[in-house]
Amino acid sequence: MFKINDFEIHNLEDFKKVIEETPLIINEFKYKHQISKTDIRTYNIYMYVCMHGTPEMLKYLETHMSNIKDFKDEKKTDSYLIASSGGNLEVMKYLEKEHNWKIHTKNNNGNDAYLLAACYGQLEIMKYLEKEHNWDIHVKNNYGCDAYLLASFNGQLEIMKYLEKEHNWDIHVKNNNGDDAYLLTSFYGHLEIMKYLEKEHNWDIHVKNNNGVDVYLCALFNKQLEIMKYLDEIHNWKFHDYSFKSKNKEILKYLNKIKIKKNTKRVEKYSLNECIICLETFNKDDWTYICINGHNFHENCQLDLDNYTKCCLCKENIIKDYLFKINDIHI
Repeated sequence: MFKINDFEIHNLEDFKKVIEETPLIINEFKYKHQISKTDIRTYNIYMYVCMHGTPEMLKYLETHMSNIKDFKDEKKTDSYLIASSGGNLEVMKYLEKEHNWKIHTKNNNGNDAYLLAACYGQLEIMKYLEKEHNWDIHVKNNYGCDAYLLASFNGQLEIMKYLEKEHNWDIHVKNNNGDDAYLLTSFYGHLEIMKYLEKEHNWDIHVKNNNGVDVYLCALFNKQLEIMKYLDEIHNWKFHDYSFKSKNKEILKYLNKIKIKKNTKRVEKYSLNECIICLETFNKDDWTYICINGHNFHENCQLDLDNYTKCCLCKENIIKDYLFKINDIHI
């Protein structure tokens, strides 16, 4: 069962009835398919049925529509690719047989039917393409992601295990940005897969991509607080001041607590040349705060984000005109 507008479609007769009673649907139906928070694709009625419907419904639509091979979403994903991502094998076979479909098409991201099937957990489709079409299973998209990486970032653990077991997959493959499966799963919040990679494959959890971004930063950048807490609590993650890299209030509140918790140095023993929060030595170009109690810290280490006139540690007033270059207050 699927819906067209508010109508439930259980079979071909339901489908015909909806089309006959509301013929404008043929040209005016628009389905917004949400791929991610920022990626929303628009499907017409034919593409929508390719994902959810039957070959008989497509045949009926084809009596009212033409140029079906030209139907694509904003990323140039055609009907065959949509059917593969939706796991609609009967529609894929129909398009191949009745329309001699070019099955190796790719969308603008370079994803073909096999990659999309892996990404959306459609194992039956993957096996079909391997067996019936001798598919190149190691194909990569424009970003260097193969089936294993796409499965990892979309939380498809079953697909990952299948590729490992049946195809002896190179699980440490990286994309063009140097992201491996562990980094991608942290970015998209798939804690179960992170734990699986650690336990079953003894993963190097401190891996970094080409930009030097580690798993903690991946989680922070995409607001994956659960992943950050896991790394802090289970792996006792080495503390770095990451608060300046996020504007999310929930993330910042958590990072502020971690700063205080992991700052074990006694306040009385701090050096004027050292940030009281992150304990790093100031560089000559650093901007710093200093409060009336003499607590001195980086601009980016300020914890009280709602009140920059108060010291983040003692809550006393920061000295008037409180933002200094390090050379202005140290000799």
